[in-house]
Amino acid sequence: MKIITLTQQVQLESSNPEGLVAASTGTYFYRVGNDMFYLIVNGERRRIELSKQSFALKYQNKTWFPTIQDSDIVFQYDHELWKKTGDRYNSTGWVFIGNKSLDATFGP
Repeated sequence: MKIITLTQQVQLESSNPEGLVAASTGTYFYRVGNDMFYLIVNGERRRIELSKQSFALKYQNKTWFPTIQDSDIVFQYDHELWKKTGDRYNSTGWVFIGNKSLDATFGP
């Protein structure tokens, strides 16, 4: 008997932290690949754990959403950088900076 598992890969256009990641003004949110998320404060990078499903919440009315797993979610670009603006510690006010690797731009 042969068992075939069908999986659906979902590609998201971005890992926008708006409404998901709380931080203080001037903090950067940086994603590398599909699974590594960081907050950068005063040049210091700290890895954080996030569910990739949280970035797909705006698609919760799609038929595939209830069955999708984090492992099925990929992002359109390899890198993303966002900066926290505003004057309060909260999860709003994130501004997109770009899709370049910080390592290539600033070194290791």
